[in-house]
Amino acid sequence: MCANLIKRCASNFDSYGKDLKLLSVQWMESFQKYNDDLMETAVILCISSLKKFPMISNIKDAIKELAYDEQSKPKQLSWDVKRTSSLHQKIMDMATGKTDTKDYLSKADITEMRKYSKVFFPDISDESILKNYPEFDSGMESQAMCFACRTDPSVCITKGYQIRHRMESNGYIKNEMAKCQK
Repeated sequence: MCANLIKRCASNFDSYGKDLKLLSVQWMESFQKYNDDLMETAVILCISSLKKFPMISNIKDAIKELAYDEQSKPKQLSWDVKRTSSLHQKIMDMATGKTDTKDYLSKADITEMRKYSKVFFPDISDESILKNYPEFDSGMESQAMCFACRTDPSVCITKGYQIRHRMESNGYIKNEMAKCQK
């Protein structure tokens, strides 16, 4: 690979008086720990940016620059990966009717939600909590946002509003937006 890269450099720059075989041996010793693709990219970068035959130090600088670029660019999710997330699968099974939503909710841990809901409705049953799971979940998120807002009002995300729960006659909770009490 080094011989090919040196030929490429020699075709782009004046190599008069350089011993290309010796240079090839030096490059192989210096860059044996790097893979061929990285070396080729670094040499191409050197060819495009330098005005003379690249030295070992130039190529090492190019490798450092490529490594920095690789580390600093955002990572992209691959689309061809099989998604096996258990929560995703449970949601898909519930949406398609393969599993019963009541089964899933009966196994859900609602201890924090129970504490939260008892503040608003002291005699609420676990069955009613599960029946109104999304509403209480939204309220808990709103409460977490408002806690940060109480310590520093300038970071208010909800623009001065928070979720209030109102129980309907049929046992379902309705969420309403109400002005904060700050």
